[in-house]
Amino acid sequence: EAKKDLNKVPKPINSVIPKSTIIEPFVFIDENVKVGNNCIIKSGAKIFSNVIIGDNSIIGPNSVIGYEGFGIDRDGENSFKDIPIKGKGKKMKHYGRVIIGSGSDIGALNTIAKGVIGPTVLGKNILTSDNVHISHNCVIEENVAIAGSVLVSGSAKIGKNSWIGPNSTILQKVKVGKKNIIGISTTIFIDTPDNTKWLGNPAKRISF
Repeated sequence: EAKKDLNKVPKPINSVIPKSTIIEPFVFIDENVKVGNNCIIKSGAKIFSNVIIGDNSIIGPNSVIGYEGFGIDRDGENSFKDIPIKGKGKKMKHYGRVIIGSGSDIGALNTIAKGVIGPTVLGKNILTSDNVHISHNCVIEENVAIAGSVLVSGSAKIGKNSWIGPNSTILQKVKVGKKNIIGISTTIFIDTPDNTKWLGNPAKRISF
């Protein structure tokens, strides 16, 4: 009955939600959202404006997709700095979106931030565990698996068919190569080549 009553709620302005998609109770969907066919949006999820979700995808319970990231500026800086420290801090306005490819399964309590100007992009068949944070303007290529409590910092890129281990951190603007294995609690500071394995803080290339 809860699902039946939920279907009577007016759709947000300009949002597209096919009948084949299941929207569980207590979900928030903002304006200009496009959800593909045969998706499942689990209870408590929040989908903010301009998000696109591909067919056959799952958004886990209480995940937040498309909210603003943590780009900041300060009124005491005279020129742009990656990490401004002078003056009063203020969050930058984000105008981008999040695009999630088809066949993706996003875990519970994930946060995927919208881009500042361009989009944050997740390719096809992305799998994430719980408590994953993907920052603004990241690009996650297809078939990437991300374990629990991983942090992917702003504008980072992860190549296709990679595995990111639990509690790992990818620093901002770093490019992780294709078919990488990132071990548990590893911090990636530098770009990594394709077909490599990394472990530690700071990360070191290993073989096993």
